[in-house]
Amino acid sequence: MAQKPLLTLDTLESPERPAIEVDKVAYPMRVPGDFGLRDEARIRTRGKRADVLYEKGELTEAEASELATILDELAGEVLPDLPAEKRAKLKDIQKVAILRAFGAEAARRRASLLGTPPAEEGTAPAAS
Repeated sequence: MAQKPLLTLDTLESPERPAIEVDKVAYPMRVPGDFGLRDEARIRTRGKRADVLYEKGELTEAEASELATILDELAGEVLPDLPAEKRAKLKDIQKVAILRAFGAEAARRRASLLGTPPAEEGTAPAAS
């Protein structure tokens, strides 16, 4: 009897794209597979820095500005079709929500690939 494969990979890109609606317009969200290694490493590094700042609580003006910039940059990476002018009007907490949605989708896809349940969502804004 043949063993069940340890890992099954599909080289075809899934046409399924989750979307995030902003002002009644749906914008397709990028998924982790859309990013190359360099982009993924940069996004993870920026996300980790955002986590550190987010968890710190009391931020200086410079740190608050840095966190706002990181959130804006990462939201732009995740929703590239969202116009910059519209993204600039979003509140920081809305950008955190975008990044959490991206993180949850990344966890779901990773779990699906590995055949394991997704880990629980954390409290920080990291863009997994």
